[in-house]
Amino acid sequence: MSKPTDASSQVFGSDAEVAWINAQTGVGRTVTSAIPPVFEAYCTVSVPADPEAIKVQNGLLVETLTLAAPGQWWIGFLETGISDVVFQEAPRIRVYNNEYVLVRAGAEDALRWRADETDKDLLPDLMFPPDRSWLVSTLWDDDWRYIGGPAWLIRRVAGAKAIKARPIELGEDSIPAGHTAI
Repeated sequence: MSKPTDASSQVFGSDAEVAWINAQTGVGRTVTSAIPPVFEAYCTVSVPADPEAIKVQNGLLVETLTLAAPGQWWIGFLETGISDVVFQEAPRIRVYNNEYVLVRAGAEDALRWRADETDKDLLPDLMFPPDRSWLVSTLWDDDWRYIGGPAWLIRRVAGAKAIKARPIELGEDSIPAGHTAI
């Protein structure tokens, strides 16, 4: 079984954990639609269509993020009515004007809690460590992720052959080539 069975042992986040995101993001075609402009570097990561490629990419991405911040992270699951929020009875918080379940968990949980699902990307929709040194966000209807963090982390993500990433600058149209924003 991939998902946890007992929500009572979990630490759930509140609006306070995401206030820094909500205060500094807005609607648009730039990275700041999902990532606050507080990081040294940014990129977008296209989610592959092939399920095996998704697993490889997710594993490499989580492995790289773990180098930057081992231990527990905040991981968030967007309530879409289609994707699994993992903890149905958990309190909801608002991020980007949408409802999320935010839970404190490890990198391995980010990889496994949706592993048996048919979600397009399987990873949580939001991930960041408590020190806020990086942020990964997949918005509601996008088939790509936004990442902000230290320059070395973005270079490593963008340099991985199995991760289809493109470094972007603040103010630049961040929608990956071949993708459409709705």
